[in-house]
Amino acid sequence: MTIEKNKIQLFGDELFSAWEGVQQIEPITNREKSISIEEAYQIQLRTISKRKLVGQNIVGKKIGITAKPVMEMLNVDQPDFGHLMSDMQYKDRDVLETDKFCQPKGEGDIAYDHSGNQNHGT
Repeated sequence: MTIEKNKIQLFGDELFSAWEGVQQIEPITNREKSISIEEAYQIQLRTISKRKLVGQNIVGKKIGITAKPVMEMLNVDQPDFGHLMSDMQYKDRDVLETDKFCQPKGEGDIAYDHSGNQNHGT
C-alpha cells in the first residue's frame, strides 16, 4: 500500500460524514495522488462498515463505468464496483426525497440484488 492505514480509516470516516451530512467533499484523489485501486476499495469498505453501524444493510452490488468511452474520459481501464445499501432501494412509485442528495440526478448502472426481488432501482 502506498498510503498509511490510518489515512484509509480517516478517508473512510470523512466519506461517511459527508454521506451522513449530505455534503460534498474534495475528491480524495485530488489530495492523495498515489492512492491505488486496492486502497480506494479499502476506503469504501470502511465507509460501508460505518453505514452498517447506523442501521444500513448491503442489499446488492453494482458495477459502474462499464462503457469504454466513459472509461477513456475518466482515464481508467476497468469498471468500478460498489455496494448497494438499503437506503438506495426504491420501488416503482416511491418518492425520492431530494434533500438526501447533494446533486440529484439519475444514472444507469448494472446492479445485483441480494434479496431476489426484481423491483429495485438505484
